[in-house]
Amino acid sequence: MWDYFQQLFFPIQTCQLCGKPIKGSNKDDYVIRIPYTCMTCVRQIETPMEPFCLSCHKPLDGDFSNRSLAFCGDCQDNGNRELLYNRSAVLYNSFIKEKITLYKYRGKESLSLIFSYLMKLAYDSYYEGIRIDYLAYVPLHSDRLKERGFNQAKQLTENLHKLTGKRIFYGLERVKHTEKLSKRSKIERIQQVEESFRLKGDSISQIKGKNILIIDDIYTTGSTISECARVLRVAGARNVYGLTLARAMDKIDNHNGREYDGIGRSF
Repeated sequence: MWDYFQQLFFPIQTCQLCGKPIKGSNKDDYVIRIPYTCMTCVRQIETPMEPFCLSCHKPLDGDFSNRSLAFCGDCQDNGNRELLYNRSAVLYNSFIKEKITLYKYRGKESLSLIFSYLMKLAYDSYYEGIRIDYLAYVPLHSDRLKERGFNQAKQLTENLHKLTGKRIFYGLERVKHTEKLSKRSKIERIQQVEESFRLKGDSISQIKGKNILIIDDIYTTGSTISECARVLRVAGARNVYGLTLARAMDKIDNHNGREYDGIGRSF
């Protein structure tokens, strides 16, 4: 009974990432810009820090005072992609990997709110001064949608719409069912997603001359989001950008052969 009255009159906020009570005062344990998140979890969230690849947002090692050289090996080799560039909210470290797995495959959809706030911070940092006409999202094939029950990219996009006021473009659809790409090589990913997307016939006129920001959860090689960008550009979109929740890291940085050692900036 006492516990009931304590919760009624002195409710304890719980961290939405770990489920533990946020103890103490807001000043000590509560990060206002990431609501309902304890400092223990916040300290495990890393954001990409400079220098990073200007195209894909991959952290680089070295002195890049000449920003025209600040591109990773992958982007130097594939410079003619239709995606202008990608920016990611956080790095895909073990902590974020665990939380995204809970979100996508274990039914913890409440995590989308925290993820969306992280993406809003990235949006404010990288896209606030750029005209964005529409938010779009990477669609799932109908078979995968039935299997998972929801499209995480769509859910994140709809949350971002509420946070930014930007309109959503719903015209992209996935017409080719592909195997899961998480274990595929870069070349296999590119081959898998070719001709996987198209625009719904009545939506093409919406995007002519427009700037579009594509939303997805994880950026690995960029093959999926780049294929979406290609379809949008062919249909007449002016510029296509990417905003992803997490930037996956290769074991070896192709720019300089250095192993990634978790370099990032925590909150």
